[in-house]
Amino acid sequence: MVRAWASGDVQAMESIMSEAALQDASLAPIVVRLFDERNMRMTSTIEGYLNSNGSYFVIVGAGHLLGKRGIVELLKSKGYGVEQL
Repeated sequence: MVRAWASGDVQAMESIMSEAALQDASLAPIVVRLFDERNMRMTSTIEGYLNSNGSYFVIVGAGHLLGKRGIVELLKSKGYGVEQL
């Protein structure tokens, strides 16, 4: 995971994160709760920051940035420009 993160390999990170859930279907509700639901709340909070006049520094775990239900894609779907640095 660290190698994938350091090199910016989003696909490898997503593969590593989803591997456990794919191996054990009983983890699906946990993934929804730990990632999907929290991603939606965090995206809403970040959107509030983006629509204010302040400056903010937001830190989230790498797993929250990945996939179609990750914060990056959620912000893009709302019309924000997001790029990986």
